[in-house]
Amino acid sequence: MNTLIRITLMLFISFLLLLGCGFKPRGGGYETLTGQAIILYSDNPFGQLERSIKTTLGAYSVKLETSSKLFSAAPSSEQLSKENLSKAIVNNGIQITHINFKKNILSVDVNGRPAEYETLITVDVSFIFKSSVQQQQIQVQQFSVERDYRYDNNNTLAADRELENLILEMYDQLANRIVAQFSRQMIGN
Repeated sequence: MNTLIRITLMLFISFLLLLGCGFKPRGGGYETLTGQAIILYSDNPFGQLERSIKTTLGAYSVKLETSSKLFSAAPSSEQLSKENLSKAIVNNGIQITHINFKKNILSVDVNGRPAEYETLITVDVSFIFKSSVQQQQIQVQQFSVERDYRYDNNNTLAADRELENLILEMYDQLANRIVAQFSRQMIGN
């Protein structure tokens, strides 16, 4: 019985040491987002990436609002109207500025039809952090994800569904990366 207590204690201490070194259990690390009010700015608030971001943030009890696009790219002080600026100061925000989807042909089959594609999604994102009127903090970053996809001409319907699922997975991966980076940046501000 004494050895069982020692082993349990050693495991607990080693777990604390791992956490102290910066390792986090899977799913951890978004504690700063819980209960926060965040605005999602986008031209298409019902797009696939936006829905994935909403789902990811919804898992952490975030008070989420969606709004049309606030800024064009990197905003200047002249572009910030008092109404938009006050709304941005009240809440932190994520702005989707540009989504680029590319599908490049990697190989062709014997008949000259495309057989393998590379799909690439690139997103420009601005993180808006609340601060005073003079110290509005906006950080622009770019995220991208790419996957190779094999197209089967014999099973067109199944191949199209597979591509659709692949694109959904890519958007989910981008959403997770965007939310993780936003959480890290929020800790730093």
